[in-house]
Amino acid sequence: MRAILLLLCLLTGWAAADDWTQTRNRLWDEWKGVPGAELVPLGMSALETVAHDASRAPLEHLMVKLEANRGLEFEHFVPWHVKDREQLGVFFAKELEKYYPVEQSTLDEAMLEHLGLVKHGFEIRPFMQELYTEQIAGAYDPDSRQFFMVDMQQSLATKLLSGGTDPAEVLIYHELDHALGDQHFDLKKIQLEAVKAHNTDMSLAVSSLIEGEATLAMFDF
Repeated sequence: MRAILLLLCLLTGWAAADDWTQTRNRLWDEWKGVPGAELVPLGMSALETVAHDASRAPLEHLMVKLEANRGLEFEHFVPWHVKDREQLGVFFAKELEKYYPVEQSTLDEAMLEHLGLVKHGFEIRPFMQELYTEQIAGAYDPDSRQFFMVDMQQSLATKLLSGGTDPAEVLIYHELDHALGDQHFDLKKIQLEAVKAHNTDMSLAVSSLIEGEATLAMFDF
């Protein structure tokens, strides 16, 4: 249902270390070891920025701010990484498979055609995958309990790790809110319950709550 509504709208610290080499290697090993992490080639150069100024952990100040605004504490650090557009496409193909059953997409296609919004033969699944792949700037993955940012120029990670203010921090704050909510309320379980219930109203309510809550958090940034 979230997919169909979107289409309708469109139609209408890491700790500081003394030894730079050890720090760089440790961070790189930890980053590679994140379950499900798919790394783009910029990894080592981005980590160099952190290790030279490791006290300025890229997420620490955002996590502290979010904890204060939400009245909740992170149970553990939130891993993150960077994907390119090709990796993003693979990710969302899996997400559609998991959270958007073929039976539902078939019904949605029939409804759109009946309303005269699309031509006969329109396939919503490849459309949604292409749309998300082109437009998404970041996402939280409840399976691996980490979030990722999308970087076509392979420069975003360096900006995030260098400290200072960047518009991307607002997006990160949004994804961190998903992570915080997931650590306390198990978002994956809630989403899967809605999918298994075959109840589009329930799915819409869950999606609206999760996305609306994170969007509201952005306004407090």
